[in-house]
Amino acid sequence: VNNRNEELDFLGELTNLRQLDIGSCNFDFDGVPPVIGKLTKLESLDISYTLMFGPIRGEAFANLTNLTYIEMGGNSYNDSIPSELASLPLLANLYCEDAFLSGDVSFMTQMPAIFEMWVDDNPDLGGSIPTEIGTLSTLQSLSLSSCAITGVLPTELGDMEFMQQMWYAY
Repeated sequence: VNNRNEELDFLGELTNLRQLDIGSCNFDFDGVPPVIGKLTKLESLDISYTLMFGPIRGEAFANLTNLTYIEMGGNSYNDSIPSELASLPLLANLYCEDAFLSGDVSFMTQMPAIFEMWVDDNPDLGGSIPTEIGTLSTLQSLSLSSCAITGVLPTELGDMEFMQQMWYAY
């Protein structure tokens, strides 16, 4: 298990990096490595299926204001999506399926540019779909299958003129 930041310091030196894909490479770490936060020009990040476990540290995402795409599924976070990640101004694509997410989906209302969000197969991710979903004018694809979503679908979904596809099954 790679728990020491000094073993990952080299990542912080790649300050001009725009895309980082370490998905499926067994790069295990306790949570999301905070050193990723130094990659302020990063636009695309794939940390899926890397054996990461533990908290999704918000500080790892706070400075990634150019990030438009993140794939982080297939890990064991046992945590909720932090506001630092959800509120990134350009984040359009969030894929976090089968990642042991917990909490509720209210984080989605903080996502100003979200286009596609797939958080399938997270049985501890629950609550109801917030009525504010109707204000997410850029959201076109949403997948909440095999989560613990409760309640009725909000009528505000009908206000989403650009919604193309939605998966909601348990």
